[in-house]
Amino acid sequence: MNGTLFDAKVVLDHYRTVLGPPSRTIEAGGPAPVGHRNNQVHLFDDAGIYLTEHHATRLVESVNFVLDVSESVFPLEEAFSGSLTVFGLPMYADMKEKDVPSLFQRDLPGEYSVAGEKCWVSISTIGHRSPSGRRSKPRYVVSVSVSF
Repeated sequence: MNGTLFDAKVVLDHYRTVLGPPSRTIEAGGPAPVGHRNNQVHLFDDAGIYLTEHHATRLVESVNFVLDVSESVFPLEEAFSGSLTVFGLPMYADMKEKDVPSLFQRDLPGEYSVAGEKCWVSISTIGHRSPSGRRSKPRYVVSVSVSF
């Protein structure tokens, strides 16, 4: 990421050196039980990226590149607009599902993944929503997640 290799779970401060401080941090899920902490989601609005941090270890477990903010699990202001390659293959906004490299295995409709040596990469695809609310037939890549 921006010339820095991330290939393991690390603390948020390592990402701050590359991305700067997060725009916001929110808790994932409902209220945590008394004496416990929820997973934290660190949103980088300008970059179109969010990181998930484990509640107990406080290590970042995934980096998520959001290519379509209207389909993001967490609220981001901007879509990722940088250059993204996965195992040497380009990923981009409006990439059609049919163009997802064969390296990725289809896990469920619209969900693909591939295991690397030190990470796991997943791709989510979904059809664009029409004014009537229906989904279009061709699906497009809306997010790419790298988990450690």
